[in-house]
Amino acid sequence: MKTSLEIINKLSEKEAVKLGSQLVELNKIEDLYKSITTTLFTNIEKYENSINEIVKEKNNLKKVFDKINNEQKKVYAEYDVKARELGLALNDIPNFKKMYDSLLFAEDKYYKVIEKSI
Repeated sequence: MKTSLEIINKLSEKEAVKLGSQLVELNKIEDLYKSITTTLFTNIEKYENSINEIVKEKNNLKKVFDKINNEQKKVYAEYDVKARELGLALNDIPNFKKMYDSLLFAEDKYYKVIEKSI
């Protein structure tokens, strides 16, 4: 027969093995948690950088549009005066009409893009 001490030693070995496997499982869970949070935070950072780039490009687009729009208004006013002096309407001048229509088209596209963006 085994002595009481031998039985206690065997029981404590089994208990240590059981606790060790639970620690291994806890370590796996912790590693999984770290992996998930690292991946999540990396992607959040990429998203925030993308948003910042979009906002930057939106501001650049606005500057370009404002410049073009102001130039177009100046040209329109200048040619309107000249056309009236000749007794013409600007819409009667084919190339001017094409230019003006293309600027209206660009303006429409600009506002659609701006409305959809951030």
